[in-house]
Amino acid sequence: MAQRLAASRVRNAAALPLWRACARGEAPRLALAAAEAVNADIAALGDDVVADVLASGRMGLVDRSAHRAAHLSEIEVALDHLAQRPTV
Repeated sequence: MAQRLAASRVRNAAALPLWRACARGEAPRLALAAAEAVNADIAALGDDVVADVLASGRMGLVDRSAHRAAHLSEIEVALDHLAQRPTV
């Protein structure tokens, strides 16, 4: 678990410059589109695949809520920061 968390932090840190390079308002749109695509992919999985994933102890692969909840405070801080930033 600790290794997966560390790997996730590395991936997030590596992607941060790309997110920061997005036009204002584009990053939230892209994040929502990605979440919707993942939701659709998970919904399309067969019951046997979901059962296998759950049996393997990797519930986070089919239930993204815990992952998303972990980022909510970061997203809220970023949105507050954007709301306070003057437009150019």
